[in-house]
Amino acid sequence: MLNLTQTLASPTTDTLKTDVASTAKPLRIASIDILRAITMVLMIFVNDLWSLQNVPVWLEHVSYEADGMGLADVIFPAFLFIVGMSIPLAIANRRKKGDTMPFLLWHIIGRTFALLAMGVFLVNGENINAAATGMPRLLWYTLSCISFILIWNNYPKHMNIWLSRTLQAIGIGILLTLAFLYRGGEAENLNHFTTYWWGILGLIGWSYLVGATVTALAGKRYYIILAAWILFCVLSMLSNADMVSREGLLQFIPGPILGALCLH
Repeated sequence: MLNLTQTLASPTTDTLKTDVASTAKPLRIASIDILRAITMVLMIFVNDLWSLQNVPVWLEHVSYEADGMGLADVIFPAFLFIVGMSIPLAIANRRKKGDTMPFLLWHIIGRTFALLAMGVFLVNGENINAAATGMPRLLWYTLSCISFILIWNNYPKHMNIWLSRTLQAIGIGILLTLAFLYRGGEAENLNHFTTYWWGILGLIGWSYLVGATVTALAGKRYYIILAAWILFCVLSMLSNADMVSREGLLQFIPGPILGALCLH
């Protein structure tokens, strides 16, 4: 009788454990979250320095030719560092949920596209000709950001699928309309929607694409990650020293990946 009771109880206990594990929240690492929060606060701070006068030199960006760094020059590398620290944890968490390699790569491509698209739309807003486009810069940014939320928002699972898809379609429609209406530059030399450069979000997107893809394919073979890091460090130094030809296969590698930010 005891054995029968234990036999009947075991599946129920295992089921409960499985349910708890499936609903448990991913483990958070406080140090990464704190550094991310500090970086975001400083990012907002340095982005508003242009509106102030008599700002201490050490707070601002230094010129491209200068041999030095200001506080503003540290923020973007710090953000990329956080992205790099978070990628292995995120991929490991997705693998625990049962994601296959094709699904992981598709997820990486989707996130990369989102970052590139947001970066390009925000950069075009910097160069918008309000009169020719028919809207001020503030409205362009507002509509763009609303569209980003509508398209890439993480909608609740219990939400009606048709409602979420409709909201995403509205966001896509707004972005396509903005791209069609856009005119940038001076009145005598207007241009259409284009890639002036990828913007900060776009540069994060390219970095995420490389880092996440290498991490996903390497798995626990850390020597592959180390080899990839060395490879891209060397490519970056050679490219910025004008020692890399943009002919052949390298012409298909985006400038931000090579580290040649002057070639975006």
